[in-house]
Amino acid sequence: NDESRYWGRPSSSNDLTFKDPGVGNRWWTFPDISKGGVQTVGWLGQVHRGTPWQTLYMKSKEPGKKPIVAFDNANGFLTVPSHSFTTGQYLGVRGRRPLAWANVQTNAFGMIAAGQLTGYAQVIGNQIRLWPSASPNSWLAGTDLLSGIGAAQMLSGLELEDINGTSWANWAGSSDTKPQNDRRLFEVFEVSNGKPLRGNFSVNNSSEKAWSSVLHGISIPYASATGVPSRKIGAISVTGRFGKIMTHRGASDTRWNRGLLQGIFDAKANSGGRFSRITDILSVPALTDESPFLPNVLGVQNLNQYYAAVSQVDELDIERIPQQIMSLLKVGGPQRYQTYIFMEQLRPARSYNIMINGAPTALPGVGGGVVSNYEVVSQNAIRVLYDFEGAGEWAQSLKRGHFGKRRDASGGLVPLSPPRLRIIETLPIYLGN
Repeated sequence: NDESRYWGRPSSSNDLTFKDPGVGNRWWTFPDISKGGVQTVGWLGQVHRGTPWQTLYMKSKEPGKKPIVAFDNANGFLTVPSHSFTTGQYLGVRGRRPLAWANVQTNAFGMIAAGQLTGYAQVIGNQIRLWPSASPNSWLAGTDLLSGIGAAQMLSGLELEDINGTSWANWAGSSDTKPQNDRRLFEVFEVSNGKPLRGNFSVNNSSEKAWSSVLHGISIPYASATGVPSRKIGAISVTGRFGKIMTHRGASDTRWNRGLLQGIFDAKANSGGRFSRITDILSVPALTDESPFLPNVLGVQNLNQYYAAVSQVDELDIERIPQQIMSLLKVGGPQRYQTYIFMEQLRPARSYNIMINGAPTALPGVGGGVVSNYEVVSQNAIRVLYDFEGAGEWAQSLKRGHFGKRRDASGGLVPLSPPRLRIIETLPIYLGN
């Protein structure tokens, strides 16, 4: 198998979506039992997955997704270095819409909507043009998807994607072994008493201060702090302030909030505003393969050159941050709701005042059997806290693709019982002065 050649070997492709970057022919360090075994859920990223030169995949890049590093507005060419796309392949542009692309529809979070910029590729080296038709006979100047769409000053986060997901299957022979499928394994582990293994911090938390409590003090990639790679598993304690994330430094070091944290929020926006699984956070490029804490090796300008500098960047450093925080995270937990109920008791008023000819005039509240006004007899308010029993099963059924149903002992699908309202507590609210 030619593709089993280790990273960096001459004539071997170096693509981190297919192989572990920086893992050379002698760099086989896995958390086996003789070395103490797996210490946290994040360490599972270093367990070998059985395919050539690949451990369990925690990075964000998918096979068939490549960053766009330049755009020619006049001719519609996208520059995508070191790609494996072919002419005629069905591709799409994904990510945050550049401001000048005003006619491109987005979702509620500013991300390019699905189906907006998808077309058939014309590949000329590292430059790719997208056409609305698969037939080259209909490719005429100015009729492609991107010519004249608007100059894009900011391309950060824009990617060209293989829409049909054929890139991995073409290379490996099956889509079942796609590295992103590994992520689900992080969801299923339990502690010894059979309870799900998860932390207490939600990946959907939108508070910068709350994320600071998770990220502050964790070790950054070893090569960033020391200038040399390390194959040591787990957090690496580096002497000095530059060896860890320092969230309190604010404007003097914005890598964590404007880089890492904004990357988390952007990925959540691209997922419809909410992560549905803990491991969805591994789709965040800034957490792994585009981390602002990775060293800027040799001053390179694009990711493909960046990862080619393997003397400074390797598998463990790319996954160093999620390796430390995966055990702290959860997707949500029990969903509780609260309702505030305000009540007034009324009765017909004896009289009421109304302005007539500019003067207040007292009129009867009831006359001729018609109530013209009311007065308040009493007021009270309560706060009700409640949840829905069985809602968790409904959420799981949605993730598993059979919403509203579950598997019985024989594997068949049967309807779920409707969720039941359960009042946890009712508290009165004081309405006095």
